[in-house]
Amino acid sequence: MDDLSSETRERLNRLEHKAPGDQIKKGAADLRLLAEAHAQCSNDDAMLVTHEMIISYEPFSPDPYFLDVPAAAPNILHGRDEWEIDLSQWDKDIEAPEHEGSTATGQHVLTCARSQPPAVTEIVDLLNRSSQPGQLALGQNPYRTDTARHDVHCD
Repeated sequence: MDDLSSETRERLNRLEHKAPGDQIKKGAADLRLLAEAHAQCSNDDAMLVTHEMIISYEPFSPDPYFLDVPAAAPNILHGRDEWEIDLSQWDKDIEAPEHEGSTATGQHVLTCARSQPPAVTEIVDLLNRSSQPGQLALGQNPYRTDTARHDVHCD
């Protein structure tokens, strides 16, 4: 978990100044939920990024997939009105010699939007299962024939 450094506090203060009172209460509750889920999960590689209101997990393996669990945060740079669960894939292998010195970008594979916050136990279970080998390898499914992004409403 990132600490509440001066930079993080300044970013949260900027978000707070843009938000009406009801959004501040909701944002604080959502941040508490993320912090609790992060503290309870056994996935040591999951990262809580407080100023972005997100838990992110990227396996340190050849697996090109990564998982983000962002809370609703309408006042951040690219605001979100709902909770989401995003499974994404790196666009290119930055370890390959032909991409040396370049920056990889991610592409959404599956996005699940939720109008209500998930339970702490749901996030913990997702993070714990995602750290098991092959769990994020949706794209390696031999029955999958498309590569389009899928948006699903999960309430």
